[in-house]
Amino acid sequence: LLALFNNMDSNLLTRFGPQALFVVTFGTIIILGWQNKDEESEDPDTIYDMRIRNCKIGMIAAIVVLALQSIFDKNIYTLFKPFHHFWRLGASLCVMYLGLLVFIYFQNTNDARVMWKHVEPRLGIMVKKDMHTYDDDCEITLHNILDNMDHYFLAHFTFWFVAAIILRDVYMLNFWSILDEVLELSAQYKLPHFRECWWDHVFHDVLLTNTPAIFLGVFFVSKIG
Repeated sequence: LLALFNNMDSNLLTRFGPQALFVVTFGTIIILGWQNKDEESEDPDTIYDMRIRNCKIGMIAAIVVLALQSIFDKNIYTLFKPFHHFWRLGASLCVMYLGLLVFIYFQNTNDARVMWKHVEPRLGIMVKKDMHTYDDDCEITLHNILDNMDHYFLAHFTFWFVAAIILRDVYMLNFWSILDEVLELSAQYKLPHFRECWWDHVFHDVLLTNTPAIFLGVFFVSKIG
């Protein structure tokens, strides 16, 4: 290993060293979080102790990730012009969101759900058979198509428009878009709210929202420079 590092170009280490350090540390945190999952317990004292421990470890992990992120200050806060201050604000919000995700990752499932219920009381409720899902009626009718064009339709469009502004690679974005739908299909058995009709995945998500938003975002970037 020492011989390998001695033969490596110093510019290469300078360019990719911080990224490698961040990836290794983040991967270590994921492994530790996976090993930190608690077993079920009915003892109130044990549950309280586990919650305190998970919160402490989660806060330490989030602080480590946020501290390592500071290595990328020069890159993340000078993305592109115009609207320089807007991009700085967006980057800062993304970093804070990353820290929140790391903290939640170290909590058990029930505690993580309870945390989100403080944000929105309707969250954290298991999907029941009588609740509305997007595969209630998969017959292709105008009523069903318009009924599925809700706030998620706008959320899809907004997300992929912003993603196109950030990544600026049509091939990668479209691959990511299709992969995202495949992952939703794969997770339907575990997450009932991911259940959708086949035409919802193809037409609503990919053809009517994701793909137009990607090309519109890339076109917007080409115009603003």
